Amino acid sequence: MKQKSWVLSLFFMSFLLFSFDNQAQNINKTYTIEWENPQININEDGSEVKLLYFKEAFYENEFPSLPVYVDKILVPANYNEYQYVITDLTTEPFSSEDAALIPSGYRYNNISVQISTAASKNQNFALIHFIPIIYTGNKAQKVTSFKIEITPSSVTPDKKYKGVSNSVLSSNSLR
Repeated sequence: MKQKSWVLSLFFMSFLLFSFDNQAQNINKTYTIEWENPQININEDGSEVKLLYFKEAFYENEFPSLPVYVDKILVPANYNEYQYVITDLTTEPFSSEDAALIPSGYRYNNISVQISTAASKNQNFALIHFIPIIYTGNKAQKVTSFKIEITPSSVTPDKKYKGVSNSVLSSNSLR
């Protein structure tokens, strides 16, 4: 009877350690965007395009003329979902000339943050990207800083490569 309770206790303690280890840790980060003067890019056809710009800006397909902020944060697991809360948002108005560079299809009142998980060299990363431009009323504002609290959830189990199970070579049928 003592051996069964010892095994049961060991199993229960292992289960508790595993469940505490898989609890998501909130990620708190402050972003500061260093806006610079618009940049002039030359297209393949030789035409010039003036683009809003900040230090380390990227440009993506959805709004190719708007700068995107991209960040990569190490996370302990491969999460399927993230929730986030933005606080302490500070903005500055764009000049009318710079505001004219924003496409008419972009009129967000809040920062829309996209977060996904990627793996590299057996490490998981939360990939964060957003366009730091919002509208207050009809006025375009450049986001200069904010705090974000990210809560990861819904862990995807790690898949280990086990090799090919139905290989022709494993059955010695090539004789």
